[in-house]
Order: sequence, then structure tokens, then C-alpha cells
Amino acid sequence: METLWEDVRNVITPSWLTSVPSNLGNHTGKLKADQWRTAATVFYPITLICIWSSQNTTVPPNHQGRNEKLLSMTLALVSAINIVTSRTTSQEHARKYLHYMTMYYQLLKEIFPEYVCHPNHHQSMHLAEYLTLYGPVHGWWMFPMERVIGKLQRISTNYKPGKSLMS
Repeated sequence: METLWEDVRNVITPSWLTSVPSNLGNHTGKLKADQWRTAATVFYPITLICIWSSQNTTVPPNHQGRNEKLLSMTLALVSAINIVTSRTTSQEHARKYLHYMTMYYQLLKEIFPEYVCHPNHHQSMHLAEYLTLYGPVHGWWMFPMERVIGKLQRISTNYKPGKSLMS
């Protein structure tokens, strides 16, 4: 398994793609949202396909059907993420996004019937509508605000209102 992960980490990616920590499997720090997106849409699918490929004999036969559904569910989510984070959008993008998210949720309910969805799951079903109303999400998502919050969190304070260690 370690050799497989090393192979996946050595995948050559475009220079514009956000990098992920080289020790991603053992990484103890916080990943940024864009690093999570890269890991989820590039490295995790490649890893799952390698692990669950038909040539891989380490997968027990009774898990192959379930693994195929898990892979389909993962790829539906990856497809939706790639569409919704595109720098362009259209009615067709919105329709495809909704198609893949619906497929993802149907497979999620089928594979994990006891799983309880959260408000962000519900909200994600509205993103197709937002794409048509507001355009590409790069224009209105919260990454810039997350960056400001990250900078504020790194400011050293003495935990007393109105006084910081810098003053």
C-alpha cells in the first residue's frame, strides 16, 4: 500500500494545480480548502481506481460490487466538484452539476442507508440554481474571506480585549 501511495504522489500534475503535502496520508496540519479539492478530485480517485482495479487481487470478491458503487459515488462527486468550480458556467453546466449531485446522493443513500445528511448537503443541491443566477463560483465563494480569517488567527494576542502583543 505504501508503494501505491508513493506512486500516486508522484503523478505529474499541471503547474497551476494546487499542491498537497507530500505526506498527505500522515499529514497532521490543516489543509486549505483548495488543497482538499485537489486531493479529493485528483489524488483520491486515482488511488481508489488503483486499489480497486480488476487487476488488484487484494480486494475480496464480496467487496467488489460495493467498491464499484463507492467508486461511482466518488466519481459522481468529483465530476460535480469539477463542474461547479469551473471558471465558466452555463445552463448546461448547472444541469450536469445537478445530475452528478443527484447521482452522488442516490448512491450515498443506497450504500449507507443509515447516513444522515447535513444542511450543507441540502445547500449543495441549490448550487445549480446559483450557477445560473450568479455565474461561476469563483466570483462569489468564500476563499478570500477564509484567507483573511486565517491571517487574523495567526495574530498573536494576550486574549485581553483591545490589547495585542504587537501594541
